[in-house]
Amino acid sequence: MRAQGRLSSGATIPVAFHVITDNKGVGNVPDAWLDAQIEALNRMYAGQDADGHPSPGVNTGYTFVKASVDRTRSNAWFKMLPGSNAEYKAKLNLGISTATTLNIYTSGPGFGLLGWATFPSWFSLPGGPIWDGVVIHW
Repeated sequence: MRAQGRLSSGATIPVAFHVITDNKGVGNVPDAWLDAQIEALNRMYAGQDADGHPSPGVNTGYTFVKASVDRTRSNAWFKMLPGSNAEYKAKLNLGISTATTLNIYTSGPGFGLLGWATFPSWFSLPGGPIWDGVVIHW
């Protein structure tokens, strides 16, 4: 249901960033980049383009706030691939309140991948909450 171009189901979504580096520190994303990601999410979900101008998109009413940042050095987790044991262990150990928090993992996945995310419907599957989240190339 819409009210003046805004979805009535909007909410504030906490974002937990998990910055995973290799053992030499490659991939150590600065806080400024994480803040810029929050700004980009908020612009897009507010129906704005990358410069903050109105776009054909809809203001969803959802806003994102940076709730936490942790930093972990692990060669195995840094090179995680979708569905791998490394992904499972990283998310099992780092994931925060997966039912109420957007967990974003930065890493350096192999095979030229830029990232991946789980589908919302997977959350209800056995083990689904552990796998929940978004993995992006640093």
